[in-house]
Amino acid sequence: MSMSMFQDAIFSFSPISHRMKSHSRLMRPASLLCLIVAVVSMAACSARVSTDPIADMTNREMSLNWRLDAAEQAKREMPNDTRRWVALDRIAWGEGQPNELRIHAIDELIGQDERDFCEKLDRRIVLIPYGPPLDHIYRVGKDRGWPELTPMLVKRWAVPQYGIPEEERTERRWISELNPGRAVEDVVFDLFIASPDKITDVQRVGAWSLLSRIATKEKLIAALDVAPQTTALVTDLKAAASDLHTLPRHREGVKWLFYLRDAARANLWQSAKANVARLSPQQRVGIEMRHLAILPHLDSTIWNVDRDALYGMVRSENDAQRHHITTPGDRTMSGDHPQRLFEWREQLTWGDLATLGTLWRVVQDPSVKAALFEQADRDLRDTSAEHGGVIDVVDGRPVAKAYPPISRLSHDRQFTPSDAMITHCYTGLAHYHFHAQEKNNRDYAGPGKGDLDTADRLDFNFLVFTFIDENQLNVDFYRHGRVVVDLGTIRR
Repeated sequence: MSMSMFQDAIFSFSPISHRMKSHSRLMRPASLLCLIVAVVSMAACSARVSTDPIADMTNREMSLNWRLDAAEQAKREMPNDTRRWVALDRIAWGEGQPNELRIHAIDELIGQDERDFCEKLDRRIVLIPYGPPLDHIYRVGKDRGWPELTPMLVKRWAVPQYGIPEEERTERRWISELNPGRAVEDVVFDLFIASPDKITDVQRVGAWSLLSRIATKEKLIAALDVAPQTTALVTDLKAAASDLHTLPRHREGVKWLFYLRDAARANLWQSAKANVARLSPQQRVGIEMRHLAILPHLDSTIWNVDRDALYGMVRSENDAQRHHITTPGDRTMSGDHPQRLFEWREQLTWGDLATLGTLWRVVQDPSVKAALFEQADRDLRDTSAEHGGVIDVVDGRPVAKAYPPISRLSHDRQFTPSDAMITHCYTGLAHYHFHAQEKNNRDYAGPGKGDLDTADRLDFNFLVFTFIDENQLNVDFYRHGRVVVDLGTIRR
């Protein structure tokens, strides 16, 4: 291309080109050269062509604009190539894809086979991260009138999104838009009790988990009281509400409820029902399934004591113990949480206080202490995993039953429970594990972040025993909601 042709190209870009051309003699050669280079670069970008657009659209090392151009080129030149659809599927559902590219892939997949996309979305919606792509799917679903959109919104909302209040969740807004004039909680509950041909079991459990977060237990119990028995889950929840005045919070709790409701354990259910019936309305406030195994082993003096009086009794015993409270400078997550009994006074229910008193009494039993120290010594020698088990009462005798970890790692700061141990926790008093990496381990006294996450997921009563020295174990109780209470220290 000649210099005059470049100049003509340059001047044709702007409505002020006539004025620029009349003064072209005044431009410095260097400035003119830079402008020429810029125009050539722009022309090159606009004419960018890939030799393998399908490979380039999935190449994470390339720029977003290049990948988008490659995707458009693949759409033009090879619209029915199987490799393109595989690439689009990978981009739509894959982790860490740019928003614009993910939206392009979503639109292409919807355009190719809308029903197939909806079926996959029902299974994979939890894979779509928060942001423009998820909003785009919701908008398209509303515009196209997808009947399964509300169940999918509930399923996605059921996945906790830490840092975002429930009232600000995107799914709440879209459920409101799809169901004008109705309370969101009522929409979710109607979905939960829908017949099996309208909602899958996974969606139903997800709906229940969500309801447990956005509605009060009292409202759910009232709604269940008049709900039709459409499924086994609804039937079992109605029984839990009427017989035990409690409800599971999520999927793991539903599994626990199914275990207790099994016909083979009818006597266990009737016993739990009878024990809960002995409680006053005030004592039943906040009762949970993790309290049921505690009730048969309460000291006889506790049954007629109200919450405030029971707190005084537990506080008096707790103040007399030797405590090892971690601080934010220590190496355990407990240092970021209150650990003294009085700091949790408002959050601890009557059932919690009864649990604290019972567990402290059990772990001081001579046979239990001997078993705990023997297991802690074994854990100290084993550097591949933490050890743990279940505190229980068997044939009237308290026990600390050890369960070996099911995985061995290259470090000694994780306990992975077996299915057998989880099942035992459904009827045991508490799960426990050790922080026994060394004899002087006081900096790790109390549960770590992983322990607290496990408590939120499983809803059991939990204890962690930490070596203070060769002959002392610190005892910390913890439960869901990040509640941690230092119970004291037991001696060998």
